[in-house]
Amino acid sequence: MNISGDVANISVDRAALESMSATAGSSDTLSLSARRLDANTVKDMFGVDSPTYEFLCVVGDDIISSFNGGTVDVEVPYELSPGESAADIEVHRVADGGSYELVPSEYDSAAGLVRFTTDQFSYYQIVSDSHLEEAPEETPGEGPSEVPTDPDLPESGNAPVTTVNPDGSITTVIESNRATTTTTEYPDGSMIIEERQNNGLIIITEVSQNGDTVITRYEPSGEKQIVIKKSGLQANVNVTASGKITATVNISGLDGNTVVELPVDLGAAPGTVSVRIQYVSGGVEVVQFKYSDGTISLELGGSAFIEILDFTPDRNNNVVFADVLGGSYFYDAVYWAAENGITDGVSSTLFDPYGSCTRAQVVTFIWRAMGSPAPRLTVNPFIDVSKDSYYYDAVLWAFENEITNGTSVTEFDPEGIISRAQAVTFLYRASGSPEFSSTGSFDDVIAEAFYYNAVLWAAQNGITSGTGYRVFSPNDTCIRAQIVTFLYRCFEASKTD
Repeated sequence: MNISGDVANISVDRAALESMSATAGSSDTLSLSARRLDANTVKDMFGVDSPTYEFLCVVGDDIISSFNGGTVDVEVPYELSPGESAADIEVHRVADGGSYELVPSEYDSAAGLVRFTTDQFSYYQIVSDSHLEEAPEETPGEGPSEVPTDPDLPESGNAPVTTVNPDGSITTVIESNRATTTTTEYPDGSMIIEERQNNGLIIITEVSQNGDTVITRYEPSGEKQIVIKKSGLQANVNVTASGKITATVNISGLDGNTVVELPVDLGAAPGTVSVRIQYVSGGVEVVQFKYSDGTISLELGGSAFIEILDFTPDRNNNVVFADVLGGSYFYDAVYWAAENGITDGVSSTLFDPYGSCTRAQVVTFIWRAMGSPAPRLTVNPFIDVSKDSYYYDAVLWAFENEITNGTSVTEFDPEGIISRAQAVTFLYRASGSPEFSSTGSFDDVIAEAFYYNAVLWAAQNGITSGTGYRVFSPNDTCIRAQIVTFLYRCFEASKTD
């Protein structure tokens, strides 16, 4: 639904409209309104002179402020002042309690419009970043302005206490009737300011030597807000008392994808985070990123809303594969295989889940999952299987147990790439070729195929569900993620059934 007017243009997505309509009775009227507050009202309410808009959704007698996952796109007119650039323009939402939240936005210089997307209605202010740190000008012809009394200045007898630390930094502590402020300045130009207010609020400001700033507010309620300011980027991270984490990231003047590091506390253990990204320019995606050392590194294509959906800690062992993300279908299977000595991956940090598997590898994986039994066979039937190869015992064991007869009378073809049909057949035979009651469920698995019984057995026992509706893809390469998943479902399921 699109609404256009002199004050603002509003576009409501389906989810937001359904959320609004869900609260309406059969006789209730649903109305949306947008108004720009006059300058005097803004000054009285907020103490600023920024253009301020109020957006309202009213259903019957109720004001609806949030839309249960739905969003509203907003456009409001704005004309740049002399000295302002498009990169200076920000949108702030006035949150509950009077705090401000940065909203991802963009300024269209050609159209003279500020655009942003929101999931709730409230007061919104258009702010120019170029004016935020300007000092007030003195009136020409007048003497210096009288400095007003600052209640935070130290009271009589509470003079600042300055200490020079062994590392060359200088710490200054100021106590006032409202707070204790500790400022530490370092030789490289960086500084940390910690303000502990008597009402329980703690504000920590960290300024790096290049001017990057991180401001963290610890509310008495248990909530936390983090504001990150860097060249071309500002991010607001909000953590509720219950632990829900959301963020808004505003990117301007940066080309291509931008790596954004968000400080979040998900515990000491590294792991995988599922993140919902809703871009201001349109589009929603759920992406997985690694978490470690209290930081998530996101790669974003523009300004966006961020929501942390879930977190999966890495397994409590010494094996961590950077290419195996929590939430993937093979996550548990890969770490089960690693923990049980079935495979160590292709390196100490990589598993290569989408890499192909050879016949030697699959036979070895199955042999190890069966407990690495010693073969009774003393004569090697294959001329291409060397006695000093890692798969020697596995191949001989597989041959004597009729799991494989090789690709010819004298050759096993250890480096041959294995197909899905061959891998499932090896596993079926290793399990004793058990009987089953299933009938054909895959259109591409014919009754005459050597793998027919194996595939149907695997499907009946939840080892595989195929690659699509009634499709098994028997001739496709069996990748590493698939074979360990087959093994995991086969052997771990047998322990719990």
